[in-house]
Amino acid sequence: MADQLTFDAGTHTYRHGSVRVPSVTAILRAAGLGPQYGDIDPAVLERARQRGVAVDAACDLIDADDLDEASVDPAIAGYVEAYRRFIADTGYTVRASQVQVHHAPLGYCGTADMVGRMQGRVALLDRKCTASMHPDVAIQVAAYAEALNHMITESPPVTLIAGLHLRRDGSYKVHTYDLAAAFNVFRAALVFYQWRQDGGKL
Repeated sequence: MADQLTFDAGTHTYRHGSVRVPSVTAILRAAGLGPQYGDIDPAVLERARQRGVAVDAACDLIDADDLDEASVDPAIAGYVEAYRRFIADTGYTVRASQVQVHHAPLGYCGTADMVGRMQGRVALLDRKCTASMHPDVAIQVAAYAEALNHMITESPPVTLIAGLHLRRDGSYKVHTYDLAAAFNVFRAALVFYQWRQDGGKL
């Protein structure tokens, strides 16, 4: 969807053509938003990151109706079951997974976990398998949604944003957010980020 947008996973760097574009995550981090992991053992963080990658991959395969059940690591089986229950309970239907988005006028980009339909609306959700759902997820998904809406003006816009909290015990919780209010916070974070990038000039 994001024409000419490329992503280097090794450096977590996005580029549009030859121009480096900041990610939503980088913008929020610069503003002091999002989870703060400074006191957590890096090895613990890496295990959590790998678990999140594995859960995302399995859920994407479910969306594509291509998951080999025998390939699911027992360590993530509960999270995967939680995702299945979410789909069964809500009737969520996937439109696209791992969607790269780019808001050219505002100059940011990122990758949304899942876009589909839920409750009769176009919905953009971000999956989390952390111990708890951080409130700043609202700002993250709002930024993705507004970028996607900017890109696909010919289609119905995203009007529902949520964080999908998958739990190890196979349960889940959907946290829905106010798109306009959350995006206002992101715009403030973006202004701060751009000010810092400009050397703090006023």
